[in-house]
Order: sequence, then C-alpha cells, then structure tokens
Amino acid sequence: MVTGLLKWEFLNKNSKSEGRMALLSTVNGEQYKLYRADHLPVEDDFFAEFDGLQVEVEGQIEERTGYLCVSDIRVVNHNGTSE
Repeated sequence: MVTGLLKWEFLNKNSKSEGRMALLSTVNGEQYKLYRADHLPVEDDFFAEFDGLQVEVEGQIEERTGYLCVSDIRVVNHNGTSE
C-alpha cells in the first residue's frame, strides 16, 4: 500500500502520450504514475475525482517504469484513516 497526494495533471505536451495522468507523490519524495489494468494511463477519468486528495493506493509497483497498477484506492481523512 502506498499513501500520498494524487494530482490529475496534464503531461507530455506535444507527444503521442499527451494528456492528463494521475500522479501519486509520497511524503518520502517518491512519485508514481497511476493506471488501471485494461485502461490506458492517459485520460483515464476515473482518477479525476481524487485530484488534490490524500489517498491510499493498493496495487503493483513497476520499479523499472515508475508506474503503479492500481487495484484499489481510498481517500485518507485528515486524521490518517481511510474512508
């Protein structure tokens, strides 16, 4: 499980992979690009509702690419518990 701030950002301007992607930044300075199995990581609107929120993400980290394949995601309250 990885906890951090999710941002729904526009990346890769003027490239074939241009578009919005979900990025998760941890308090340790790690950053992961999020995607769901069977979905392209660019313009997957599923992540838009979590923009700017602290979340807990379960899934498989791909160390080589920095991507995290999300199997579950939950919003974390200010007191550190998930909703």
